[in-house]
Amino acid sequence: MGILSGLKQLNDARKERNEAARSARREARIQEIESFIKKEYSVHDMGVERILGSIGDTGIFDLDRTVKASAPILTTMLEEIYLNQEKVSQMHELEGRYAELRERYDELKKEHDALILELTRKEQFTR
Repeated sequence: MGILSGLKQLNDARKERNEAARSARREARIQEIESFIKKEYSVHDMGVERILGSIGDTGIFDLDRTVKASAPILTTMLEEIYLNQEKVSQMHELEGRYAELRERYDELKKEHDALILELTRKEQFTR
């Protein structure tokens, strides 16, 4: 069991590193998007919050500009949704496979117990 627990720890550490790297890439992408908005639309920090904020805060003449400026962030959000959907579908698939393996394990365990019981009965008769 020591080897298996060591492998599990290594796998968990790898997953944590991958998740941290993914979060760092996402954060860098968001920073790039905000700098793009600042540069492309010539707005300051308060303006970025206004463009990315509620559409109700802007006038109807700013609606096109708000949608254009928000497009990169919306794309990033959609990417996150698709990645999460993929992970959820993989989890469901793995859960189904785990249930099948668990049933098979229970069947084999019953067969094992029956064989052990039969073996002990045969040993009693041979003595």
